[in-house]
Amino acid sequence: MRQRLTAFLKAMAQVISMDRVENLEATLPHAPHTIVVLDLRQNDSVKLLPRFRQEWHTAVVIALGLPRTEPMLAAEECIYAAEDINAERTQIQGLIARAMDYARVLNENQILRGKTTVAGAQAATNPDPRRQAGRNGLLPLQHFSRAFRYADNVQNLLNQMVEAIASAALVSRAGIFARLRDSATFRLRSGLRCLEATQKLEFTERDPLARWISSNAHMVSRSTLEYINDPLDRTILQQALDAMGAEAILPLQGQQRLSGWLFVGQRATGVPFDHEDLEELMVIADHVAVILENALLQEEITVQKMLAETLLHSLPTGIVTTDAKGIIRWCNSVASQVLDIAQERIMNQPIAMLGSQLADLIWRTLKGEPLPDACELMETGGRRHLSAQLRRLTDHDQCLGAVALIHDLTRERALMEKQSHVERMTFWNELAAAMSHEIRNPLVAISTFAQLLPERYADPEFRNEFRNVAAQEIKRLNGITEQINAFAHPPEPMFKELDLGQVLEKSVTLARQRDAAFGKTPVALTVAPNLPPLAGDERALKECFAHLIVNALEAVAKERNPRIQVTSDMLYANGQPIGIVVGIRDNGKGIPPDMLAKVFSPFYTTKAQGMGLGLAIAQHTILDHGGQIKLDSTHAGTGVTITLLIGGATGKNRPAAP
Repeated sequence: MRQRLTAFLKAMAQVISMDRVENLEATLPHAPHTIVVLDLRQNDSVKLLPRFRQEWHTAVVIALGLPRTEPMLAAEECIYAAEDINAERTQIQGLIARAMDYARVLNENQILRGKTTVAGAQAATNPDPRRQAGRNGLLPLQHFSRAFRYADNVQNLLNQMVEAIASAALVSRAGIFARLRDSATFRLRSGLRCLEATQKLEFTERDPLARWISSNAHMVSRSTLEYINDPLDRTILQQALDAMGAEAILPLQGQQRLSGWLFVGQRATGVPFDHEDLEELMVIADHVAVILENALLQEEITVQKMLAETLLHSLPTGIVTTDAKGIIRWCNSVASQVLDIAQERIMNQPIAMLGSQLADLIWRTLKGEPLPDACELMETGGRRHLSAQLRRLTDHDQCLGAVALIHDLTRERALMEKQSHVERMTFWNELAAAMSHEIRNPLVAISTFAQLLPERYADPEFRNEFRNVAAQEIKRLNGITEQINAFAHPPEPMFKELDLGQVLEKSVTLARQRDAAFGKTPVALTVAPNLPPLAGDERALKECFAHLIVNALEAVAKERNPRIQVTSDMLYANGQPIGIVVGIRDNGKGIPPDMLAKVFSPFYTTKAQGMGLGLAIAQHTILDHGGQIKLDSTHAGTGVTITLLIGGATGKNRPAAP
């Protein structure tokens, strides 16, 4: 509690902590208007309440305790204010600020009473009958102490202040014109026995009366009108005094701008205000201005807090906040639903109420232990999947508490599992369809020859043809098996330093060997000079580039002037080489736009033969080397761009096969 208050108030005032009554007894006589904050949970604090009422009545005492307890009820009867010990920071700071204003007014009032006593002693030999009849020595604090209780409601506060002004000044009419938080005009916000016409008056900032009060920042009364030189200003002020039925108008000046003004009518005794009376009225006006500004600030804070809480309750994320001791101070409705715990059950309770997993994460956060950005939680029985993000709340390196942002991933996980199941089913369906298509043709050829074998076994030519066909189709089946195995279980890359130019030359040669017809198609290979060595698996990269070149050769097979370009260039960043870019481009018919997004999908192919795994395997190979592969195609041809970073190969980037 002591640390919490010190953190709240160290920016507002000097905070001294006392554990012993002897220290308090030694301090209060020398600082009569000190603000004392009592923790009513301590027995010694409760015992001190009678002493504050009898011995230390000039101290401004604020008691903090648990609402509706006997100590709190006892404290409310005899001290300045009693507040919930678990109140929000802004609420406690606002209360202390009002108490400081209260203490300051007490001090000023004591000084004024001292002056009044001296003046009375001096005038005792020749008393003024008029002043004896009409003056009681304005004691604003005595009349304003009750108004402080209504600081949480601006309208009630204004009503109480008007009554206090009338009582202190002994006037039958008083009122306050103010510009409240939600208004741009000065209107009569509270009045006592005001004229009906006064209630209809409204003034803007540009109104002559408001501009004069704001510019001159001093009071005006009927007795001082003659000292105003400008006739126009004198007329404006005279009309304002008449419209309000007032003897004096006093500005309520805030720190930044004019908050409004108060006015008072004639004294109930009929004795006019003298110079000292007007000075005391200005003291009252200063107190009212401070109280009003603080009340408006408190109202603004309350509205902002309400908006913030409404926003936090409307967010789809569960939010739980705790103090530095692990006590739950706030949670929104989403957190209550996700955790399946009623809000009233967990408020001001230990974090153990949230469950062991979340409580452990919060404790670790309060201790400053590093945690992942998102921690997954699993309820017993696996009914829900939760994710929590924890943040430590600090103020000048002092821990104030922690906040947990909780997301319910149950539905998301269910959708992901369902999608994964659909993807797996799609994968196996496509695999079955592709294998059925590819295996059926060789099996049909072998089956046909096998059926004819008994009849034509004696024919040497038939037996020779049967042997060739069977061997060719078995080789084809074996190739299908190897391709599927290479896709599902690619060998672990063996990285070493490579000359990428030599790898590309071997890839071109390997591609031409795939089909005798490819030997007639020109392939232009351009390798940039002085390429740095690149870490990679030579076998995998050679197969990858060879497959891409074979695709290009097939794309230009029917073109009149077939042209294939294979290039390699350096990639720079900030003037430094960071990788190598390989380009393979042909001048074929291109790939239709609706098919372009599917070319890297397993088992997708537009060819009469083939499993549709070539580009998928090529993509895996490039990812294994920490690179990127992109494909673009138009009616003028297709280009494949491969980026390989220097030192980017890890062998750990391969996506898992479905």
